[in-house]
Amino acid sequence: MSAEAVGAPVAIPRPTRCFCQIPVHELIGWAQRKYLHHLSTIQLLAMAKDHREREAVGIVALLDIPDADVVLLMTPLTQAHCNVLACRDHLRDWLHAMLAFPCAREEHHR
Repeated sequence: MSAEAVGAPVAIPRPTRCFCQIPVHELIGWAQRKYLHHLSTIQLLAMAKDHREREAVGIVALLDIPDADVVLLMTPLTQAHCNVLACRDHLRDWLHAMLAFPCAREEHHR
């Protein structure tokens, strides 16, 4: 019996794709739930139906972590043309414009 079947918490999956490789239509709903409805990543993971949705939740969760952590987690996954921080910033800026949610930017924490 799987962990999901018995109601055990589901771990955030390590992303397998860069921010720029996930279609925004897979992310926008999760970003809306997180930033507009203030659901936690744990709550979002509980709502996710499959690995692909859990990966999208994980990507949304990575929007607000420090740059060094993003580089550590995501750089091995990126393609030659990717700059993981630029890809994240581009996605974050697009989501911010689309949803008008307050994405925390690292420079605001300095």
